[in-house]
Amino acid sequence: MKLLSTILILLVAIVALTLANSPKSSSPTGVTVTQTGGFAGVHKTVSLDLKTGKTATGKKIDKKLLDSLNDNIKSDEFKDLPEHSVYEPDHQVADAFIYEAVFHFKGHKQIKNIYWNELASNKTSICEPLQQLASKYATNIPPPPASDKKDKNVQTPDVEHGTPSQ
Repeated sequence: MKLLSTILILLVAIVALTLANSPKSSSPTGVTVTQTGGFAGVHKTVSLDLKTGKTATGKKIDKKLLDSLNDNIKSDEFKDLPEHSVYEPDHQVADAFIYEAVFHFKGHKQIKNIYWNELASNKTSICEPLQQLASKYATNIPPPPASDKKDKNVQTPDVEHGTPSQ
């Protein structure tokens, strides 16, 4: 009987430690938000340390926004989000901003991703402060360098005449 109670206590301890170390029950230490799309073809990103409130470029975000992010992270709604969440609008919208947030957890390889269109009506509440974070603090990601040499073997269509051109 004593052995059985000892085993039971060990099992309970193992389960408690496993749950305490899972990303769902711990808070993220950082988040990276990427904003793309829009009429001008924006491509911006910002990484934020949620403990210090500083971006990767050293900017301190305003306290109200940091508090809003942290309040949302503490909510059951955020904790119950799956590892990957996607929120799309009911209909296709041209030129809307698309966001991706990647939350990082200390000591874990797992992350939490949220991907949404700014016009999605069903998005989770943390999307709003994440959009503000991207709008106020994200920096442009430079486009990949254009190749100086045009590949002579690639044919591009001649739209006007419907024939390949070189």
